[in-house]
Amino acid sequence: MLMRRLGNKILLAMMVVIFAMAASFLIYFISFVGNMLEREKRTDGLTLARSLSQSAELGILTGEERFLEGPFKGLLTNASILYVVAYDRAGHVIKSDAKLELDPTMPHAMLRRMRHATKPISDETGRRDGRGFVDFYAPVFSNVADEEAFEGGMVEDETAQRRMRLAGIVRIGMSRTEIVRIRRRVLAFGIGMSLAVFLVTGPCSWPSWQSASPGPWSSCARVRRASRAEMSTSSSR
Repeated sequence: MLMRRLGNKILLAMMVVIFAMAASFLIYFISFVGNMLEREKRTDGLTLARSLSQSAELGILTGEERFLEGPFKGLLTNASILYVVAYDRAGHVIKSDAKLELDPTMPHAMLRRMRHATKPISDETGRRDGRGFVDFYAPVFSNVADEEAFEGGMVEDETAQRRMRLAGIVRIGMSRTEIVRIRRRVLAFGIGMSLAVFLVTGPCSWPSWQSASPGPWSSCARVRRASRAEMSTSSSR
């Protein structure tokens, strides 16, 4: 009897460990998938922002919206793109197209960052605020003649005769709806698998649980049996 109870306790402990390991793996898997999707989304956003900074260069240099219609329309066919904005070097809006209501004004902090940026950057304020999107900014440069380099014809290298200057900024807003949806699917799958494991192993482990951890009902049963035995002994006397 003692060995049986000890075996049941060991089995019960193993079941608890298995469930704890399954829960830990589920949490890790959801976090891993979410981080992987976030990295992919960030890479895609930075790539699109860099591409837009090149295709929108003429429109930003001239300040003409008609030169931006093609690049903007092409990007907005992407379901994950929520809005596209082009700014001049002072941060004033040249053109803005959006699938939702948007204030296209550039934050002053971001404008200061972009004046010193040499490559696209991401702004995850929208994700942290729970608004479901991430902003990607890219600087647009113009090649202007460096007058100081040309003085006296001292510089002959054409690449050294030109320098880069910030002409404007492009901005892309990407939705995180797909990431949230996939995370929910993974969570639902993990919960479903956990419930399936519980339904399969639960009935098998119930006798061990009952014998290893006797509850109040089993205690009451033992009291009733003891009372009946005492009453039988008294009546026989």
